[in-house]
Amino acid sequence: RPLAPGTSAPDRNPSPMAGGSASDASSSFQYVLRRPSGDGSSLHRSFGVRILRTRLPTELCSVREVLPGGLADEKNMKLLACGPLSHCTLLPGDILRVVNGKVTPEEMCQELANAVDLHIKVERVPQRPADAPPVSMASPSLPASPPPLPVQEMSAESQTAAAA
Repeated sequence: RPLAPGTSAPDRNPSPMAGGSASDASSSFQYVLRRPSGDGSSLHRSFGVRILRTRLPTELCSVREVLPGGLADEKNMKLLACGPLSHCTLLPGDILRVVNGKVTPEEMCQELANAVDLHIKVERVPQRPADAPPVSMASPSLPASPPPLPVQEMSAESQTAAAA
């Protein structure tokens, strides 16, 4: 059954992360909203999310910050007030997998900046507790991995301005 604009629904089958247990499983959900119609200024109202793009091991867009007063912040407030859907709020660290059928970071940022209707597949990976010991990905028989490539931080709106 299709979701109404402004609603979210969790996926019923969370997928475990590689090497993790069921309690470490990531989960995904749909985040759907529509920019309000009205005067021309409301159509260009900010989605209100700062995106962090990383390049290892593949290009990803993750939520760096949900900006106060943006569309995402307003929707989050409604979801928190709803109770049963409060786990479907957009949070820092969430990974944007698909935005309106677009999967590359550039295309997703374009959609976030310009589309009236937004249908976003979000993946949430559980955060490690602050007191948990660090997990080493290096093998004793292999040399340590090189340092990660730099990340690029931008808002969805600045991505569009940079492309123009």
